[in-house]
Amino acid sequence: MTKRSFITLILLVICSGISVVWGFLLEQSARGVMVDYKIVYYGARCLIQHCDPYNEADLMRMYVANGGERP
Repeated sequence: MTKRSFITLILLVICSGISVVWGFLLEQSARGVMVDYKIVYYGARCLIQHCDPYNEADLMRMYVANGGERP
């Protein structure tokens, strides 16, 4: 392994580590927000049933109707 490829590998590992830590910190700080793919899933279900996924009340109604709890 050349010196240049070793430095590139080290920089890649450091940047990946920073990204992972940043993601965990953002997830921990998000209180009352639907995390993971729930917002995408329920937004798509809302569109399929002809409601507005950009309207928070419609989206929350869809979420609660499918067994979710109010945050």
